[in-house]
Amino acid sequence: MCALYVPERFAHGYQALHDNTDTSYQVGEFYTPGVEGGLRCDDPKLRLEWPLPITVISQKDQDFRPLKDIEPEVRRRMAL
Repeated sequence: MCALYVPERFAHGYQALHDNTDTSYQVGEFYTPGVEGGLRCDDPKLRLEWPLPITVISQKDQDFRPLKDIEPEVRRRMAL
């Protein structure tokens, strides 16, 4: 078992490299729908290189807008 601490407002993502991988995470606040944000794993502005082709992604993650459309808001939230 491995653990990783990710600070608040720190962009993060992961890819399971083996079948039948279980993941879980804890957060510092109660879930509030409509408040969380995210970045697309295939956003051309981020130029991320994933070890394997992306074959499964949640609808919520697919619905994130491109960084070019939300960058001013992301910068504002990071400055809080």
